[in-house]
Amino acid sequence: MKKKILFLCFIFAVFFVACSNEQTFDEYFHTVMEDMHEYEEDKYSYSLVHQEHNVVHENDAIAIFTENNLQGEQIFIAYFERENENWKWRQTRGAEWNTSEQWSSMHEVPYIYSGTINDDSISEVFAGEEPANIIEVDGDKMFWYAISNIKDVEVKIVKKDGTPEVIDKIKHASFFDTESEHNLTLSIISIYGEFQLDGNQLIKLFDYEAWNRQNVPSPEEQSASITINITSKVNEEIRFYNSDPSLAMVKRGGEFRYYKIPESEYDLIHELVLATAWAEGLQTRDGQQRYEMMSEEMKEKFKQEQIVRSGEDWNFNIGVSSPWVVDFKVELDGTSANITYVTKTTEPAYYNTMETITFGKENETLVVVDYIVEDQ
Repeated sequence: MKKKILFLCFIFAVFFVACSNEQTFDEYFHTVMEDMHEYEEDKYSYSLVHQEHNVVHENDAIAIFTENNLQGEQIFIAYFERENENWKWRQTRGAEWNTSEQWSSMHEVPYIYSGTINDDSISEVFAGEEPANIIEVDGDKMFWYAISNIKDVEVKIVKKDGTPEVIDKIKHASFFDTESEHNLTLSIISIYGEFQLDGNQLIKLFDYEAWNRQNVPSPEEQSASITINITSKVNEEIRFYNSDPSLAMVKRGGEFRYYKIPESEYDLIHELVLATAWAEGLQTRDGQQRYEMMSEEMKEKFKQEQIVRSGEDWNFNIGVSSPWVVDFKVELDGTSANITYVTKTTEPAYYNTMETITFGKENETLVVVDYIVEDQ
């Protein structure tokens, strides 16, 4: 089976809670929240601040709740619908208290606009023509929301002296709600599993607990150096940036969030990506794929090997027609990667070949500086 940095991640629905006809919204909400954070009791707490029922139609609800974790306090508004006697968590948006003069909105109907208020001079908020409900959360901390059937309306505040002011949408990464955050954790755990099952012996590809949420002024403007795609019912990917190895962006559907990560994790994933691409180069017999990740000295070594192989009019074709590579696995070892290839002949007969590649930096870029092939 061909190995690519494309992981099949089967994420089970974490928000289905078996319930009887008598289950109340409160029971559903608290069960979901407590189940999701069962192992984070010493690092996490939440509080349901406000709830309202039959807001758009019968058998729906909104909930406003705060979350406290290692990254501080966030506040969220979530929209729910009751379907076949079960509550369903539909959409969520959130904010932090330092975004008091900005707002966000839900992507689908109903369009719920919301934001925080720290300024006691603000008396009203409007999303288009819709007046917002303002909820007192804690002291001078307030949260507002307005429900509209129109997407992308203008949002304005009105101060106590009658002065109106248009406010901007939140410009940094949109906030993952509790559901997205939990699914993200499951995704990363499944990546651990993928590597462990493949024999790569990476106990943890990422130390997710060391990832801290990061606000980025201009999201999605940077060009990602590495993208890991996670195939699931919801499109998910993790992006890494050579221009800033301490930054990672996790994208799930239409939502994304930036994280500040240990630079060692970027080095780890970068080495893994290079090693996998190196192995795929032999599997597809594409030497150019390997050539592009070599140091200048290695490129010259590769060129001389190809001249010996096919003459002065050399090309990038590598490997042999038989035996051919049918599988491989990668194991990182410090600044090296050990690649075990399984090859097959037409008989059929199977063989193992070991290749070790060594990484180094050239002009601040990670490259392959050496490789050794050994038959087993």
